[in-house]
Amino acid sequence: GKWFFTDSLGNNKKFAIPPSVISPYGHMILWCDGLDTTLNQIHTSFSLSKDGENLGLFFESDEGLIVVDHFSFSPQESNVSFGRRSDGSEKWTTFYHPSPGRAN
Repeated sequence: GKWFFTDSLGNNKKFAIPPSVISPYGHMILWCDGLDTTLNQIHTSFSLSKDGENLGLFFESDEGLIVVDHFSFSPQESNVSFGRRSDGSEKWTTFYHPSPGRAN
């Protein structure tokens, strides 16, 4: 199957995530900066708005497109990150010491 990430829930296949292997408890960073490259890092074809918007992760299998996760975020602060309070949790929070590629 194929994985897709989007900031437009009306365009569920906006960015195709390149085939990858993520080890158990591993992480993948998607830089949402509009650079649209996967050469050394994965940069999506779209940028996120600091004013907030919607995100969606989709998986396309033989049975069709499946919503894996989605989230709507509100206006963001500068120089902080926003993520799940602990990996896999339903609770989201602001992180004042971002830790890309590591567990929250």
